[in-house]
Amino acid sequence: MSASLIRPARASRALVVGVVGLALFAGACGDAQEPPGQLEGVGQRFDPLTFDDVPRPANAEAVSSSSEGGIEHAELEIGGTSPELVIDWYSNRLGELGWEPSVEVAEQIDGDLYGTWVKDNRTLVVVASPGEEEDDGTTGPVPLSLTLGPAGSGAPVIPVDEA
Repeated sequence: MSASLIRPARASRALVVGVVGLALFAGACGDAQEPPGQLEGVGQRFDPLTFDDVPRPANAEAVSSSSEGGIEHAELEIGGTSPELVIDWYSNRLGELGWEPSVEVAEQIDGDLYGTWVKDNRTLVVVASPGEEEDDGTTGPVPLSLTLGPAGSGAPVIPVDEA
């Protein structure tokens, strides 16, 4: 190999070593600085929240679902529980996932329990109703209604009954 072909590689290495050395020297000079903290916006979700992101209890069975005008709705049933336990589960789980309550959990005159939560400019309404009494005297599964829509775009907000 000729000497002229070897020199550019040596010159490049010398340049890299010089630049790295200069950077280290410059970094050692001056005031000590704290490393930057968590950058604003890093790790935040930028994908739009979808109905698939709404948690569902493992023992919930789908009855029906629909989607219209950006509002998604699902009807589910959960056996062996009560509306109170279902709403408590949603209150805890949604809080863990960063949802903020916009209407505190309340009870309607007919016994339905409902709550409304907001996250990423989306509104989720959860309604758990008492199960129907069966012929054998037991209570049937708890009907559960989930509705997700853009905040302020017509996703139903259930009014509080005045007693």
